[in-house]
Amino acid sequence: EEGLSGLYRGLNSTLITLFAANFIYFYAFHLLRLLLNRSKLFQMLKKNLKISQAVINLSIGTIAGGINVCFVQPLWVANARLKLQDSSKPSADHYNGMIDAIIKIRREEGLFKLWAGVSSSLLLCCNPAIQVTNFLQQSQTVAAWPDLPCQFAVLEAFILGAFAKWVATITTYPLQVAQTRLRFGKTSTSSQTGQVVEYNGTLDCLFLTFSSRGMETKLWHSTLISALMFLTYEKIQRLVGNAIIAKVAKKSKVN
Repeated sequence: EEGLSGLYRGLNSTLITLFAANFIYFYAFHLLRLLLNRSKLFQMLKKNLKISQAVINLSIGTIAGGINVCFVQPLWVANARLKLQDSSKPSADHYNGMIDAIIKIRREEGLFKLWAGVSSSLLLCCNPAIQVTNFLQQSQTVAAWPDLPCQFAVLEAFILGAFAKWVATITTYPLQVAQTRLRFGKTSTSSQTGQVVEYNGTLDCLFLTFSSRGMETKLWHSTLISALMFLTYEKIQRLVGNAIIAKVAKKSKVN
């Protein structure tokens, strides 16, 4: 009905939002971990309380996710509106790109509407935390295997990234359903009663929805994105690491 372009609606805004979200999340995650590793007080507490690295990574991931939500939520709200609007019927409410969507939402619905669904998004901070923690723990386990072939490294990152996101999505999918509906910011019609449904927050949305429809599609979408993301992340990390090692070795020879 909408042609091939309908399948790629909102692609530009999605790419911009994903770039901003992943940059802020990983920057915050590594910065927090670096600061904690340098803190003598934290190292003392870690030793005395016997806190495992998995718990530390999960906590850091959750905090980094909260920072990410505070900055990127308006972009996700605008992105959701762009994806769900009916492009075949232009109207006064039609959004012409992400900036236009943010301006119109701010002007017509108020500033706080740009943070619609922020409560469910904050609860979903555990999603990337579960994902990253799972990936790091599994990576350490696989790295400890004896006689691991070097060529397995790329496939390893892809498989572990996909599995980590699969676990995180299964765990938090109902919250993701609520998040999407709250971001859309408009009422919807119940498929059972035909009545207009209004959501008053995350818990109310979860109660009224009471199902995890679309999980299969979301699993394929999320796991493939995560697998490719961690594959790229590992490759970049190793390239940068090798470049730093080579530079240090070169300086040592000169001295």
